[in-house]
Amino acid sequence: ASHAGRPALIGAIAGGDGVPVLIDGWSRFVGRFGAGNDRFRLAVRGFFANGGGWCFVVPVPERVDAATLTAALAALVDEDDVSLIIAPGVVDPTLQALLVAHCDALADRFAVLDVPEPSLLNAATAVAEAQAHATALRQATGSANVALYAPWLKMVTDDGPVFVPPSGHVAGVYARFAEKRGVHHAPANEPLADVVDLRIDFDDDALATLYPPLALDETGRIADPSVNLIRALPARGLRVWGARTLSAETRWRSIAVRRLVIDIERWLTRRLDGMVFEVNDVRLRSRVIREVGARLDELYLAGALVGAVSELAWSIQCDETNNPADVRLAGLLVADIEIAPAVPGEYITLRLIHRSGTDGSTQTLTS
Repeated sequence: ASHAGRPALIGAIAGGDGVPVLIDGWSRFVGRFGAGNDRFRLAVRGFFANGGGWCFVVPVPERVDAATLTAALAALVDEDDVSLIIAPGVVDPTLQALLVAHCDALADRFAVLDVPEPSLLNAATAVAEAQAHATALRQATGSANVALYAPWLKMVTDDGPVFVPPSGHVAGVYARFAEKRGVHHAPANEPLADVVDLRIDFDDDALATLYPPLALDETGRIADPSVNLIRALPARGLRVWGARTLSAETRWRSIAVRRLVIDIERWLTRRLDGMVFEVNDVRLRSRVIREVGARLDELYLAGALVGAVSELAWSIQCDETNNPADVRLAGLLVADIEIAPAVPGEYITLRLIHRSGTDGSTQTLTS
């Protein structure tokens, strides 16, 4: 089973109190918050239309600004089930940086964000502005816990057509993939429902700029950021085209890999939180190896990890080598885990540090 958690959608609703509400469908949302054709409500409609299920809705009063967004994110800190952060139409770079910082600080969630609408409705302007936005956000955050999407989407409403940010619809695809196939499947090449057209139709030249082939700079990092596009494909409809994070690190280029590692870390944290009062001895370390190994075998059989045999797809060390006497006396348990995701074709190492006692906690460090 996946431990992918639930999306949280943040947006302005008149009378909103900033308290997260768990909602399981469009009719429930309308029953709780009322109908309307504003961009946030339509983005939530798009989330459910594209397969999204249970989610948290955080209604902030009047408008999303630094104060209301900070309060909304603070309200989500203790919601352990949250795994995706979406704030449809929040495109101010400073506010987006707050969203990403929240994901980075908690290390168990991922932000799905929008590129702003272009100032002029021509492809050259749209491409240049989208690229500039992606570059600025990457420089500001340096994070692997975020992906950007463009262009905005045309929806049909009672009041006529409305253009809405894509993140709500795309988050529905994320949620559906996580539930049906697992987070290790890239949320891409999927048709979007409840959309009739695009604000800008990006062609192959635009794709080459905004979703470029892998090229590294002199430091070995990815040279140019990627924007994941919604594209109109002949006879195939409007589809999510692209599944890259904003990271400059090659190992975190894939959304699927980043979310897989988050999913594993969430599982480890929840599993080991039940061991806070146990002594770090041979029996406990053997149990950790057994239970973590069983989970990694499940992922291997599901295709999330690769290797001719499971022993080549993952390894775990939890013995006296990384748990010497001083570590044990400090009330810590350390496990070093190596995994081989299907992409990018390199091992990713996780160091699990578990603290026992009344203040027990689990921390996973990625190296």
